[in-house]
This record gives sequence, C-alpha cells and structure tokens, in this order.
Amino acid sequence: MNEHIKVFLRIKPNVENIIKLINEDCTVYKVQNNQLHLYEKKKSYNDMNELKTKTFNFNHIFDIHVKQNEIFDVLGKNLINNFMNGYNSSILAYGNTNSGKTYTLYGDRNIGEENQNYGLIYYSLKYLFDLKNINKDTEISISVVEIYLEKIRDLGKLFQLYHISTTTNDTITYYSQFHDNIIREDENGNTYVENITLLPIKNIEDVKEIIDLCFKYRKTYSTKKNRVSSRSHCLLTVYQHKNIKEKELISQINFIDLAGSEKFNDIEMINKKELININNTLSILNRVIMALSTKNKITKNMENKICGNENVKMKMNNIPNIHIPYRDSKLTRLLK
Repeated sequence: MNEHIKVFLRIKPNVENIIKLINEDCTVYKVQNNQLHLYEKKKSYNDMNELKTKTFNFNHIFDIHVKQNEIFDVLGKNLINNFMNGYNSSILAYGNTNSGKTYTLYGDRNIGEENQNYGLIYYSLKYLFDLKNINKDTEISISVVEIYLEKIRDLGKLFQLYHISTTTNDTITYYSQFHDNIIREDENGNTYVENITLLPIKNIEDVKEIIDLCFKYRKTYSTKKNRVSSRSHCLLTVYQHKNIKEKELISQINFIDLAGSEKFNDIEMINKKELININNTLSILNRVIMALSTKNKITKNMENKICGNENVKMKMNNIPNIHIPYRDSKLTRLLK
C-alpha cells in the first residue's frame, strides 16, 4: 500500500433519461494516460483545439465500456488482500446524483437474479470467501448503517428484527422511530457505533440477503435526475477476526455509498434540509482529505531531507500540528 489515498474515475455513458440531453448539457472530454481533459462548453465549435481545457489526474480512469468485474480487478482485489493481512481501508463512491455510485458498489438492483449485474461489493466479498476457504480460522461479519440528517441508523438491526420476529411490526416500528446510534471512541482512539449490530456471514448468499433487505429500508427520494436517489450516506463495513499464534488480528474495510450532491435549483423545496446536510457533510469530507494530504506531503518532504542530517531530524519532531476536522460530521468521525 504505497499511497494513502488513491482516486479513480468512472465515466458514465449516456443511458436512461440522460440520453435526451441536448449537446450543450454534455461535456466534451478526452482521456490520455490517466489524465482527464475537460473542454469548455460552447454551443458551436469547429476545432476542439480552440477550446479551453481543465486537466485532472487520476490513479486510473475507467471508460464507458468498463465492466463491473474489471473494476474489482483493478482496485478491489488488492484491498481485499491487504484486508486479509490486517490492513484497514475504505472505498468511497462520490459524485453527483445519478452518476452511478450505487450501481458501481452494489450493481443493478432492478433486474432479475438470473441476469444480476453485480457490483464491487459482491465481487470483493466473493473473492474474500474464496480466500477464507484457505484460512479456516477467519471469522467474517458485516455491519450496515446509514447517516441521514446527521443521525445514524443501524440497518443491520432491521435485518436482525426481520429474522427473529414472527411479524413485520417490530421492523416497521424500528424503521419509523429512526434511532440515532451514538459514536464512541475506545482507549486506542478508534471510533465505533455504540451497540452496532454485527451480522456474521458464512457465504456470499448471506451478503446478498442482508443487502437486499437493507436496500428496502434505506432513505431514497425521486429527483429530477434520478428516479431512486439515495438521500443518506450508507456504510457497509466488513470485519475480520483471525487468531494468529494466540494473537487476535482484527481489520475492517468500509464501502461507503455517499448521497448524491445536487444544486438547489435541481431539487424540490421540501428536500432543502436534506440537500444542506448532504452538501455540508461532503464539504467536511473534502476538508478532511485535503488536511490529510497536506500533512502527508509535509511529513514526506521532511523525511526526504533527513539523510543523516541531525538538525532536520530534530525538526521532524516539530512538524506543525495540522487539524483534521474529523469531528465536524458523523461520517468523517466514523471513518477516522
């Protein structure tokens, strides 16, 4: 794991209702060596070279023809291997409403089982269980929570109630009350959701069943750009418990499906409060990532200058304390 943060881009093709967009609503782009060149919008132009461009660099760019399993091959497989070796990691799907975040992570939720176009989570956990067959002493469990209007709801609890209750009344009651689970911190500074429901999983079928029920109760709303738009941030966390030479190895990997960002003009007045909360959380997440990046750059620059220089070594202990605003939102505090 050479880099702390890697950024991947997936370009979505014109599908569904987007296919009706007029030319000036679309973006002209070119991909070259993991660089994305965006061209300014003009109603008419004769030569792309005449247009101003903005260039963005990525670790990898997936074009419109990429398949779901190919995304796993590029970024999922290494993370699962590292996870099995005790490293923690997170995958965040970020983008505007209807950009394909949920589809990339969870696959197509609207088609039959026999034609299921699975997402990154499915392929990652399927690969995980293949590795687990080799490591019999490993226990795997998952939790699923959503953050809606800065309140945390344990979706795994819904799954548990659904299976232990003789009727659906308990599940409906829990859903309607929208409990706000509290975030705690242990003696090592690790954050966790108090009384979180950990669901043991033995195979990929267990995972599919849990996801299907949690999706049924996740907060969604129909917007102008997306018929089923996620209005909450959803965190599916996979935990590993493994005993190695009488020592317990615990690691986790988070799959985060962020709520889609929108402009105020694109959403109905009744959902303004939702939008403010979503955009505020995404803004805090951006500040956290930027602060971590700055801290990492300063540390690396100082380390590169050491080379036996005692004066520089002393300065390493005096690196300015960069504030990371984890506590400004529940999402960033959980991901700390």
